[in-house]
Amino acid sequence: GFDLLPRGQRMPSAALPPLAGVRTPAYVHDSPASVVVSFVHSREDWLMVPWKIAMPRLMERLRYREGLTYAVQFELRHIAWDLCHSVFWANCLVEQAHALQESLFQVFEDLANKGPSAEELAEAREQLAAHVPQAAHFQYLDKEAFNDLVGFPNKSQTDLLEEFDGNTAATWAATVRRALSG
Repeated sequence: GFDLLPRGQRMPSAALPPLAGVRTPAYVHDSPASVVVSFVHSREDWLMVPWKIAMPRLMERLRYREGLTYAVQFELRHIAWDLCHSVFWANCLVEQAHALQESLFQVFEDLANKGPSAEELAEAREQLAAHVPQAAHFQYLDKEAFNDLVGFPNKSQTDLLEEFDGNTAATWAATVRRALSG
């Protein structure tokens, strides 16, 4: 019931125009090196779930097993009513950039082929269930205001858990495959 703006007719969000002159895949040669991969994907795909599952896998492989990076970073942003942009990046030595890239994509491809394990899904659900929105918490106000402005439905915690429970490891794997295809 908290309103800042008077009610009016909703105007559709403008389409995002492509950036002129940007071609992908792309690279920038720099030192120290970083490997970066980004995805533009549907908000309906719920990629935050498989990406959160990918993070420990990436850290275990890239840092602890192969020693290619100190840390893997991740961010997901809503960029339109129906689109998100997510990005992973990791610093490395220039001479290890190719190995880091290969290992990074192998982790994503494994998740796309096999999906998350039952244990990973149980942990992801537990995190979602524990992440109860507080009305005064900034990130929820921000998310709900953005959704309201762009016309994306806000869902209750119960609805989110029901939607999560309706997905299987195969569903999450298919979501990752869609992201990788882009």
